[in-house]
Amino acid sequence: MKLNIDIVCSVATGAARVTEETDGFHFYRFTQAQEAFYKDFPNHYPKVFATAGVKLSFRTSSPSLGLKITTSHASSRMFFAMDIYVNGKFLDDIRNYEELELMRKYTLQEFPLGQYDKEFDLGEGEKDVTIYF
Repeated sequence: MKLNIDIVCSVATGAARVTEETDGFHFYRFTQAQEAFYKDFPNHYPKVFATAGVKLSFRTSSPSLGLKITTSHASSRMFFAMDIYVNGKFLDDIRNYEELELMRKYTLQEFPLGQYDKEFDLGEGEKDVTIYF
């Protein structure tokens, strides 16, 4: 099933707004007025575009889930993970540090940004799926 903006908005929480662009859906934790306010604070402005705290929750009978995301510099941290839960239990994740050895001070480490995609086997039957950004 191809998702549209109405479906995505109905299953998203933690986002002040969601837009559909030619490259996919964009999730924003702040309103446009709040974003404008933060422009006066250049050290904090990039954090406005981080999606931490956003989640998608839905019920499905699909046996699989395909997830394709594009990451860019949007906070003081360059690492990310999106966790997939099925019926309240952790299934798997998609992240940009899977192949890397983490330094002791990993928050200062450089991580690759760009496009990531992964297929998840959800199993048979009806299930509740939650994707934590």
